[in-house]
Amino acid sequence: MLLLKKILTVLIFGMIGWYVYGLYTTPKIAIVSYLKHESIRQEIDAFKKRCAQYKVKFVDFDIDHAHSLRIPSKIGASNYKGIVVFSTQAARWVIYNNRIKKDVPIIFSSVTDPLDEKIVTSLEKGRSSNIEGFRNDAFIAGVSDGIDLKPLINLIKSMTPHTKKIGIIYTTSERNSTVMLQKMMELCKNSDIELIPAPCVKDEDIQSSFQFLKGKVDVIYAPCDNRIAFHMKKLAHLCDKNHIPLFASDSGSVKNGALAAYGYDREETAQHLVQIFDKIQNGEKPGHIDIVTNHQGHVFINTNTLKSLKLSVPSDFKNVTMID
Repeated sequence: MLLLKKILTVLIFGMIGWYVYGLYTTPKIAIVSYLKHESIRQEIDAFKKRCAQYKVKFVDFDIDHAHSLRIPSKIGASNYKGIVVFSTQAARWVIYNNRIKKDVPIIFSSVTDPLDEKIVTSLEKGRSSNIEGFRNDAFIAGVSDGIDLKPLINLIKSMTPHTKKIGIIYTTSERNSTVMLQKMMELCKNSDIELIPAPCVKDEDIQSSFQFLKGKVDVIYAPCDNRIAFHMKKLAHLCDKNHIPLFASDSGSVKNGALAAYGYDREETAQHLVQIFDKIQNGEKPGHIDIVTNHQGHVFINTNTLKSLKLSVPSDFKNVTMID
């Protein structure tokens, strides 16, 4: 009996030892996101699921303005073998931080314009230049979610033919959002549609921006904007309550109540990320991998919102996904 207890004790402590050893020897990959809204969550979950074959441990960091400065310090203090960032804000916080090693591979996603935001110096492989004299983009690869807005305008016209005025709610501090504002201005000008901007500085401004647009516009558009997407349920509720069609640029916003969106399937962008991750795991340098752009766009429509607004599915669009 005593011998059995000794054997059990050895086995238990041995298992604990191997567990602790695994914690310290399994390569860690940091996943950094900003205001983790529905679409970002979908992509992260899909990415992790597809990476189950790799013997790595993912550690999540969700940053906001309140503690964004502390996150890079935590990453820099540990021996992370790679960093996957979601959103322009997260990418810039990681890339432009001295506390993170300069030779750690960084993979980005949900960055609308990686060139304009100085995330990389080129979209083509063969990158090996210093970004603003700060970090060499030979260690950076990723997926851009910049998208052609012409199909979105066509979607709005198809679903709401009466539209003459579009309101756009955007965050002034998000460069990706202001870039899309400028593109929408040009497209609306050429389409004989008036675009009325309603800027937000902080979370509380979303409702006041909606009230500003109410009665002035036929539909409202929410661009690729992390803050707006984070509060999409609230905005969608306001629009539905006042019978104003709300269009967006991501499937997560449609899931949270927006009428429709023209954007990317996050399962597909996650697959692009996995392909990049696989190449790096097999020894390829991030700078030798093309930045992924121009994916296949899809139309996403919320079934319940469609019924509530008494609208119909456009017949002239392919790749339409209905979301309950």
